[in-house]
Amino acid sequence: MMSWARVIIAAAVVFASVGCGQESGQRFTAPTQVVDTDSTSGCGTISRSETLSGAAINGVTPSGRATATMYPSYCGRSNSLLVSIKNVNYPDGTVVNISLDWSPIGTITLSGRQGSLTADLGKFAVSNDEVRVAKDGKVILIGPYFR
Repeated sequence: MMSWARVIIAAAVVFASVGCGQESGQRFTAPTQVVDTDSTSGCGTISRSETLSGAAINGVTPSGRATATMYPSYCGRSNSLLVSIKNVNYPDGTVVNISLDWSPIGTITLSGRQGSLTADLGKFAVSNDEVRVAKDGKVILIGPYFR
């Protein structure tokens, strides 16, 4: 059975993470670095990145980076995910699929072996989620989970 102390601690963690009980003038705090981008409202951003890696394609090793920008829920802003890839050895015009934990979030059309996508995540915040880049169902780049 769960003790009352654990229930109270769990509730405190949830309230702190969603900004409940915040009073005017207080700033959002989180275990990761917060960068204040809107000093008038007290809304800051939390950014998390992961490196994307994969096996060589015809002798060229692809790479990439996925960066999530997240806002506290009380700010009313949408979270976003920027996925940038390069050295993907496929012809210009090749379309690759981008997914976040196997859920499709968009596509990138390659130009000069590279490309990028910015996806609106709404209120979804990344945590232990993998970004995958695939072509014809085969994963060509993958990240090690946002942490």
